[in-house]
Amino acid sequence: MRHQEPFEAPGVTGAAPPRSAGRPATFTEKAAGLVRRLADILASPNALRPPEPVVPRIAWAGRVTLLAAREKLGKTTLAAAAAAAVSTGSPWLNERVTPGDVLWVGLEEHVSDMARRLFDFGADPDRVFIVERPPADLSALRAIVEETRPVLIVVDSLAEYARDLVTDPSSAAEWTRVMSPLVRIARDYEAALLLVHHARKSDGKYRDSSAIGAAVDMILEMEPGREETARKFTASGRWAVPNLLLCFDGTQYTEVGPLRDRVLQFVTSHPGSNRREVRSGVGARLTDVDAALDALVAEGAVENRGNGTAHAYFVSPHDAAGRTPSDQESATQQPLTAPEDDPEGVSRVPLGDRGQDTHHPPRDATPDVSQPLPPGFDNRTHHQSRSGGGNPTRSAPAHPPGEPQRDPTAINDPSHPADGATSGQQLPSDARRSTQWKRIVTP
Repeated sequence: MRHQEPFEAPGVTGAAPPRSAGRPATFTEKAAGLVRRLADILASPNALRPPEPVVPRIAWAGRVTLLAAREKLGKTTLAAAAAAAVSTGSPWLNERVTPGDVLWVGLEEHVSDMARRLFDFGADPDRVFIVERPPADLSALRAIVEETRPVLIVVDSLAEYARDLVTDPSSAAEWTRVMSPLVRIARDYEAALLLVHHARKSDGKYRDSSAIGAAVDMILEMEPGREETARKFTASGRWAVPNLLLCFDGTQYTEVGPLRDRVLQFVTSHPGSNRREVRSGVGARLTDVDAALDALVAEGAVENRGNGTAHAYFVSPHDAAGRTPSDQESATQQPLTAPEDDPEGVSRVPLGDRGQDTHHPPRDATPDVSQPLPPGFDNRTHHQSRSGGGNPTRSAPAHPPGEPQRDPTAINDPSHPADGATSGQQLPSDARRSTQWKRIVTP
């Protein structure tokens, strides 16, 4: 292969110039506050660490979070609960907060309602400072932050804060003049800034100009969950934050676990559930539930013991030591099947029960007429006769000429009714169920 000389642009040598060449050892006073070397930034031990959470999953030190949702979905309630936790140092979603003072710029609700809300969440009244009216100008808020030095700042709401500063809500230029000083406050004081904002009615995304979303570090868009007390949060920002599902019981917020764990928990609590029941019980997007369920099956944590037409999901019988139950223990958990007209398995009959009890003899079994039968039973089907009582009929197991032989194990076979039913009577689907299944919907 022919050797090629490295390409050199005209007037440029191949060797890199010394680091000090053409650069001052120190910056002038005019440039010193505007420029820093990357090496100087990386010298800080915190430079490469992820942002420090002040309120886990919600607000971070020196960063700005936009919390957007439709009206009356609980934006202020969530912010108040987070602020109370910071003021007292209490855990938030079972994680540590950064304790400290809180500055609450409450511009929408009455100050008494605001005080009662913070009091109900147990906020420390000596560590929460409240701004009741919009600052006269953008520098006024900075002066307040300078005096109070909070670790968390809540502005409720952004639209009310900018009411006299923005005349055209869709103007990026006007919103940039509002957002830039707010971001600068968070950066300069290393405070977590939580901006509560309204969302559009059409799609639930934050409203007004895209300059708002471009300026902040994290966007949390909140929407209702399937349950009345559930709220879903979609996160998008400068670093990876998983989406969040919270439930509020009136006093505190709790996080609903990852989807995989929720699916596994539901199958554990509802063995034998089909796919439709798992979807409904978990309460997430159907495609996400299916993906989580299929992943659990693929890794062996969950088993599908259905017959190919109907699914029946069970937790794998492996215990923590990796041992499996004995064959006899495994036999107690029989796979389920369903008739062709019920592919989702509403009416289930355990396969292991067929041919093993007195009411469902195998189709090739011959009734034993040597043993006495209970009163009112006919040995042709081992079910109660039409007369409903008296001595049992000991006629031969024959069927009328020309009539096809019926399968005594078929659910819809008139010659095979459930206990207490009259021979030849069609039973409703609820009466055909061999087991009662209770659907419990969790967020």
